[in-house]
Amino acid sequence: MEAWDRLRELFQDNCNSCALAIEHDFSHVKMRDYPNVPAYCQRLKSLSDQLKSIGAPDSGSRLVLQRVLGLSEAYKTVGTNIRQSKPLPSFTESCSSLRLEEKALAEMYEDSQSAMVAASSREFDDSPSYGEHSGHNKGRNKHSKGHNSGKKNGGGGRGNGGGKSGRGGGGRGNGGNPAALPVQ
Repeated sequence: MEAWDRLRELFQDNCNSCALAIEHDFSHVKMRDYPNVPAYCQRLKSLSDQLKSIGAPDSGSRLVLQRVLGLSEAYKTVGTNIRQSKPLPSFTESCSSLRLEEKALAEMYEDSQSAMVAASSREFDDSPSYGEHSGHNKGRNKHSKGHNSGKKNGGGGRGNGGGKSGRGGGGRGNGGNPAALPVQ
């Protein structure tokens, strides 16, 4: 009988040490350490199940609150909504809310990337390709001396703001040089 008592004591000591280690891990899980919402949720659920298996009290609300505490900045709004819900949503419901938010954020990111690509391709398409107009007005400024040649209100040359105005308008914008486009 004494051997069994000794084994029980060893097991309980191990359970307490194990519970402390799992509790520490559970309290320090952060979403930024996981590639996506399902992986983050799965880790929290796994640690919660481990705690329950060694006799720690099961608290679904604690699991939900810990999930909210570990959220990254992008998910703070949905985290606030979960935290302020009365009653708190279940673990599964809060997981669904986070997955929906993850999907919405991914769609917003894709839309913004598409818009940036479209905007930059329009900028590139609107500017003449390098050398396209380089010979178009060649020599024209020689013959237009005295007619807006290089003055601020004229269009003499291919600098910024040159434009096509006056008789000596020798090009537009950045002179068709794609290297002179602003970098975004």
